[in-house]
Amino acid sequence: MQSEKLKAVLEALFAAADRPLSVNSIFDLFAGDVELPTKDEIRQSIHQLTEKYQDSGLELKQVASGFRLQVKPAYETWVARLWDQKPPRRSASSSARSSASPANAASTNRGRTIP
Repeated sequence: MQSEKLKAVLEALFAAADRPLSVNSIFDLFAGDVELPTKDEIRQSIHQLTEKYQDSGLELKQVASGFRLQVKPAYETWVARLWDQKPPRRSASSSARSSASPANAASTNRGRTIP
């Protein structure tokens, strides 16, 4: 597999993963592909991605169970604000609109003769 394509695939995997990914688990994801990368190619691409993120708000970090893409500690303050925000409240008018939907109107009109 070409180096640039492999790096793009790895980047997508790390961004989508809900857990750290080891070289072995990444290698297993390529099982059956025509362009099967070697474990050394995977390691080399991981190293190149680590360098790519040097001047970024993200880092590709090695932990005990593999590698994960994460926010650098210097930027955690801003990212934490994403979780501090409360969901928007539904206004009374939006509740009224939803209760006036055609489905609700049909259920309230049952049994009545509509001229």
